[in-house]
Amino acid sequence: MKIITSLFLIFIPVCLWGQAVTEKNQSVSIEMLGIEYSNELPLSDKHTVRLHGGLVGGYLFYEINIGDWYNNNGVLYSLNGKFGADFRYYYNLSKREMKGKSTFRNTGNFWAADVSYYTPSIMSSKHTATSHIVALSPYWGIRRVYKSNLFFELNLGITILTHEGMFGGTPLTGLKFGYVF
Repeated sequence: MKIITSLFLIFIPVCLWGQAVTEKNQSVSIEMLGIEYSNELPLSDKHTVRLHGGLVGGYLFYEINIGDWYNNNGVLYSLNGKFGADFRYYYNLSKREMKGKSTFRNTGNFWAADVSYYTPSIMSSKHTATSHIVALSPYWGIRRVYKSNLFFELNLGITILTHEGMFGGTPLTGLKFGYVF
C-alpha cells in the first residue's frame, strides 16, 4: 500500500506539471465596426464561456442597374446592440506551455460556437430595421495577449442567422484589438 501511495503522490505532480489552464478575464475590444465588452469564465482546463455585449455597425455600398430603366446607388448603414455567449475550447494551451510559449490570459488557438442576439437598429439609413436577429456562429480563432494586457484576436468561420422567420448564412471574419483587465 505504501508503494501505491508513493507512486500516486509522485504521479500527480508530474501530471499537473506543464498543464496550462484557462484563466478568468474581462476585456474591452474594438472590432471593425463596433465596440465590445466581454467576460470570459473558465469551465475546465481547456474550456471557457465568454459572455459579451456591445454595439456593432454595418456599412454597405450598393449600386443597382437593371437595363436602362432603373438605376440606383447609395450607402446603407446601421448601428445595433449585440449580446451573446460563446463556448470556447482552447486546444493548444498545454502544448504552448511545454514549448515555453505564453499562455497568458488564454493566449492560444481555439474552436468556438457563439450564439448572439442583435437588437433592432438604434440608428440606420434609408430604412428602419425593427426586426430582431439571432445568429449561431461556429468558428476557429487565434488569440494573443501581451504582457501589456493588449490583445488581438482573429476569427474565421460561418454565421447562420434567423431574421423575420427567414434563415441565411454568411462567412465570418472577425478581427479584434483590445485590452484585458
